[in-house]
Amino acid sequence: MDLGQPVTAHARRDAVALRESASVGESLQALRGRVLPEKIVYFYVEDAEGRLIGVVPTRRLLAADAEATIGSIMVDRVVTLPATATLRDATEAFLKHRLLALPVTDAAGRLAGVLDITLFSDAVVALEERAAIDDVFQVIGVHAARGRQLGPWAAFRVRFPWLLANVAGGLACAALVARYERFLDVALVLAQLAAGPLVLALADVLALLFYFSLGARLLG
Repeated sequence: MDLGQPVTAHARRDAVALRESASVGESLQALRGRVLPEKIVYFYVEDAEGRLIGVVPTRRLLAADAEATIGSIMVDRVVTLPATATLRDATEAFLKHRLLALPVTDAAGRLAGVLDITLFSDAVVALEERAAIDDVFQVIGVHAARGRQLGPWAAFRVRFPWLLANVAGGLACAALVARYERFLDVALVLAQLAAGPLVLALADVLALLFYFSLGARLLG
């Protein structure tokens, strides 16, 4: 999957929108008289001008009092994707907010479509199965990681501070061993455990330097 593609190329156009001023009973009656998409996770709420202003989870709509207005039960903090966003932006948004669907809005704030989480996974997710949902978010994380492949310089900047921390920890262990050397004659195993992190950290540094030099040659 090319994560550089626009979300509008994959967004569903069958999103169900409700009017803010309508009552729950009126909205349910209107929904019974229309053909609904196979899977509905959220109902989106529009104002009188057709702008997206809220979202109502399906369960909340079904459990609400029939006399209550849609505006009174909606969640007014809506996470949206602009129509100019890419699939890479969508993966980041799904991972950050852990939602099952994200609305796509145009420049005027109107609902232009919905991007479903199943776009990134072939798994059929039952909404009641939390473990299954977590598995899908892990799949999305793989897609996002592939879209953030780092070059040699970027990889060097990300990893090198952690390697320095490993080296510092190893040196601290070595200093501790030197201070209590006479006691470690009795427990040689402790000395080996203390020296181990330093050896591993130095090996990581050498490997990183080799990787960096090889990448620089390839880019040069």
